[in-house]
Amino acid sequence: MALITGGHHSIPRAIGSLIARIMTDPALRALVEQDPGRLPAAAEEVLRCVGMNLARAQMRIAAAELLAFAPDIELAEPVRWRGPAEPETLIVRRRA
Repeated sequence: MALITGGHHSIPRAIGSLIARIMTDPALRALVEQDPGRLPAAAEEVLRCVGMNLARAQMRIAAAELLAFAPDIELAEPVRWRGPAEPETLIVRRRA
């Protein structure tokens, strides 16, 4: 479960890291204030050290472990989607 929910903790930390980086680097702050279009590149830079790779590893490990542990897993009800890649609900069960 920790692998699946780990992203819920890393996102606020990543946001905090981005804000801290902008607030402590006067040159970076000036750049993003002059051109807010540079914020995506700044965010990518913050995510490049740990976040993105951690998220990739968590996703691979969680899926592999879940499918190995419960190869007969199935959806208990249809998935309702909040967005293109974010389920609103996801309830699974083992096949009877």
